[in-house]
Amino acid sequence: MSSKTTDRIYYEYTPSQKATYLQLQYSIHKQVVQIPFYLLIDRKLDFDLLKKAVNVEIARNDSLRLRYAKRNGKNVQYFVPPYGLDNIPVIDFSGKTMEEQDAFLSKDAGTPLRYRKGEVFRVILYRTHDGRTGIYLCVFHLNMDAMAVFQFFTDLMDVYVALKNGTELPPPLGSFEKGIKSDLASLQNTAKYEKDDKFYREFFLKDGKTFYAAPYGIDRLKKARLKKKDPGLGYLNIFDPIHDKSKNLRFHLSPERTAAFVKFCEDHQMSFQALIYLGLRTHLSKINDCTDDVYFHVICNRRVTLADKRSGGCRMQALPLRTVIGKDMTFLDALAKVCRTQFAIYRHSDHPTRRIFDLVDELENRKAGSNTASMLFTCMPLSYTPPEDWKVEFGGYSTGRFSFPLYSFTVPSPVDGGLDFYFEFQTYRTSDQNITDLYNNAVKVIEAGIADPHITIGEILDRVL
Repeated sequence: MSSKTTDRIYYEYTPSQKATYLQLQYSIHKQVVQIPFYLLIDRKLDFDLLKKAVNVEIARNDSLRLRYAKRNGKNVQYFVPPYGLDNIPVIDFSGKTMEEQDAFLSKDAGTPLRYRKGEVFRVILYRTHDGRTGIYLCVFHLNMDAMAVFQFFTDLMDVYVALKNGTELPPPLGSFEKGIKSDLASLQNTAKYEKDDKFYREFFLKDGKTFYAAPYGIDRLKKARLKKKDPGLGYLNIFDPIHDKSKNLRFHLSPERTAAFVKFCEDHQMSFQALIYLGLRTHLSKINDCTDDVYFHVICNRRVTLADKRSGGCRMQALPLRTVIGKDMTFLDALAKVCRTQFAIYRHSDHPTRRIFDLVDELENRKAGSNTASMLFTCMPLSYTPPEDWKVEFGGYSTGRFSFPLYSFTVPSPVDGGLDFYFEFQTYRTSDQNITDLYNNAVKVIEAGIADPHITIGEILDRVL
């Protein structure tokens, strides 16, 4: 709910924000709740004008003006009026190497934001080692999710062009404050809350206890079964607040191979995200005794209206995309099942993620800190046409710490129209080779299914992987 002191209105955290903030429960490192991204442009932009554009963006984008406090022992948030940054760093990497440039920005990415003291983002403008213009943003995750960061960059480019050409600014952005009010108000709809809770209770009960198909295989689970003398154990206690060191690996799929993925989905009227999920889950099944049961936390973008889609903020929720797929099912039928399951959980996307987590623990009599979800997963269909024939590149840096074992993030490449796969993973249990195998085998699965939609999952497990 909200409360007002003089002219300042305080809001509770929304369910999406609470789920994001939960990461601090599983890590002693504050940087786990910040996200560092960059935008590269193949032009030498005017840095003074770009600084001005950043300050215009702060006025336009209220998610950059969200601040945090504690009142009566509770976490609250509030908005501040528009303001300008007096000192925006400009770094010149001319004459440096890409490694030196990445090392500098990676260091900043791993430096915690002092969000309690008003530092909810850092912006760095830079000339890249190869002469392009770079814009780096490290932002507190409760202020922005990945879609909000993308909105920030695209709107900032449009503002810069308008300032350069002396034309009107782009249409106003949507309000995150309105989104906060809407999300908090929805919690008062007890009938909907109970309906959603009933759905998820039945969703998990119908297939029995969930199973942890780990990205590093089943050996650790087998050892835990022996140690606990429980041959049916299906989960591990994987959340470790100390051993959360992480890194990011990126893989690029060519435009030609990506086009085949897109065409297959269009021809069969299937979800592209479901296709990527099916590829990833089939590899995880293979390395976990060919289990039929695989469970991801899929990140759902809850922006529905045009105003929402043009707003910043943290509006995404992690939903339980669990599928039990038998080995006699064809690739096409398995994909259709994933699509149906995805559609069903999306109809209940407003239900608080933390409640879903607690519900699984309750139904399976598990302690907090245990897990059966293989990864956080999202496939974002970003679409953007840069102004004035600019060629742009989006990317991100690892904070070096992550509270969840694995996050898979797939997006179209603005460089060549291919597909970029990003994997942020904890290095304590998972190796580079584990992630490389996950990517390569996921692509193999999908391409085998495209070549023969009626091949069974069992045949893929036996002959393709």
